[in-house]
Amino acid sequence: KSNGDLKFAEWYYGPQKRMLASVKTSIYSGNKFFDESDIIVAYQNIDQERVSRNFKNDNRLNQKENVKVFSFNTDFEKQVKDKHEIRYGMEAIYNDVTSIASTTNIVTLKEAPASTRYPDGGSTMTTGAAYLTHSFEVNRKFIITEGVRYSYIDLKSRFNDTQFFPFPFSTIKQQNNAVNGNIGLVMMPCKGWRFTLMGSSGFRAPNVDDVGKVFDSQPGTLIVPNPDLKPELAYNGELGIGKSFDDKVKVELAGFYTLLTNAIVVKNFQYNGADSVLYDGTMSKVMATQNADEAYVYGVSGNFYADFNENFALKSTVNYTYGKYKDKINNTIIPLDHIP
Repeated sequence: KSNGDLKFAEWYYGPQKRMLASVKTSIYSGNKFFDESDIIVAYQNIDQERVSRNFKNDNRLNQKENVKVFSFNTDFEKQVKDKHEIRYGMEAIYNDVTSIASTTNIVTLKEAPASTRYPDGGSTMTTGAAYLTHSFEVNRKFIITEGVRYSYIDLKSRFNDTQFFPFPFSTIKQQNNAVNGNIGLVMMPCKGWRFTLMGSSGFRAPNVDDVGKVFDSQPGTLIVPNPDLKPELAYNGELGIGKSFDDKVKVELAGFYTLLTNAIVVKNFQYNGADSVLYDGTMSKVMATQNADEAYVYGVSGNFYADFNENFALKSTVNYTYGKYKDKINNTIIPLDHIP
């Protein structure tokens, strides 16, 4: 704890169990709809276990999660004449999340139910999407690319047991959709030079972890579910320049800027009108994943490659990334986590 006392006698992850099976079919047809096609059907099953016991406490908490993922992807590619390349496809993903928890007395070995990390009634998240991209080689010095994608996400979570947390809701249901696009330009004005310019929009709908998690991220802090969480939207711009020398040395530099609206971040929250609750014997500050007013991420990256001879080559990269979000309610600028 922050005052110097020990918080945990035990805290560890149990063994992870992961299984992935997939089948991929590739079709080379050359018909009027596509030249090449890939179809992938996959299934994943993931088990994760967390075990903890407070210091000088005989009750060990065991939280187990199981995630089943069914997915279907298909991609098509078509060359139209010599200057146009079209790609399109669809995907469907179904996630099923099960969360259970119990406590075991290490002296008497008696078991009892406990608060689960995710909704104990189960959660599902279904995603459907379709995309289309087009590349147009205007001439040997100028290429235009553009694309559009439609995404639909359906999320459902249910809380059955209210003895640990009498939430003012028993279910979380969300349906979100968005259309996003991008456009890019590639210019090669003379030998060895390459310039790129790109603009795009992005979309991320809240997932089960965002809206339904109950988690003590650190002693005295508790993250609770937030059914009112909205998707975050991203608007991106990128500029790049590259120079090659005799096909043996290549130098590249790129910069980007991303503006996030309704950015999903963890902030102070209230539970039933209170900013603190008693959780696992500790008075904890309530927090939740929420939408910030605005966030931004920007950075630069550089690449250097030199092929000196058939026996010796050198490659180097450098990256700098910076991210903040604006909390307009408290008039503060706060570091943005997970920016990589």
